[in-house]
Amino acid sequence: MNNINNNIRQVVIDTELLDYLSDTSTVCNRIFAFNDLLQSAVEEPTVIIKRGIKVPLEPGQLEASIITLSNRWGWHRQTIATFLNELETLGYIKRMSNKISTIIEISCFKQCTTKEQSLCTTESPGRYTSESVVQCTNEFSHMPDVAHHAPPMQLSDELRQICKEVYNLFIATFPLLDKPEPYNPNIEKDIFYVFCIGMRGNFDMLKKYFAIINADPFKNGSMADTTGASHYKVTFQELFSSNWQTIFDCAAEYHQVL
Repeated sequence: MNNINNNIRQVVIDTELLDYLSDTSTVCNRIFAFNDLLQSAVEEPTVIIKRGIKVPLEPGQLEASIITLSNRWGWHRQTIATFLNELETLGYIKRMSNKISTIIEISCFKQCTTKEQSLCTTESPGRYTSESVVQCTNEFSHMPDVAHHAPPMQLSDELRQICKEVYNLFIATFPLLDKPEPYNPNIEKDIFYVFCIGMRGNFDMLKKYFAIINADPFKNGSMADTTGASHYKVTFQELFSSNWQTIFDCAAEYHQVL
């Protein structure tokens, strides 16, 4: 594994995250991995180039795919996917993915300099307050130059209606999964980045994705107990994150083995 740079960055974390990262039940060093994510996040608005496409990064964000992290950390890809999924479920990171890039946004990141106070505060996980907007296009055949900003996003009426249609399809397809109601800008952002950008607005691909989930009782909620405490089901946030690519990859490998 590569050595982490020595940049000092101050962040505020709670005991829940500290307990999770310090868990010794796994052989993987979670503290090392999370610190690597922190050190890789940019401190100011940055634009990187990937495959000839401009990818804007906001403070606290980094561009890193599961394959990239696997090469850096020496972990199995599925282990990394699980680690990131758990961090996202707990609200400490946010992922936005498309066919070009995977952006990880760290909620407890705060840029600190010698001119600022020694202790830095942060917003609670899951809150997004940036007023920046995203300029979009409804032509899915062309990958738009979209910044990974927080909501509210300035979407066209057509794109906003498509996002709501996807949300309604999710509810109709997975009656046993928890519903993140009411529909809000954060839900719309998740759907937009996964479906409109990642899947290029392809409903056939979305239905195939949903079919893979629905065929697995450990994911579609049918294995969950009546109290809802069982972890044998996926969440809306897991379905509409970069996890969708892992689901397709795992399904392809499974059928290839068969």
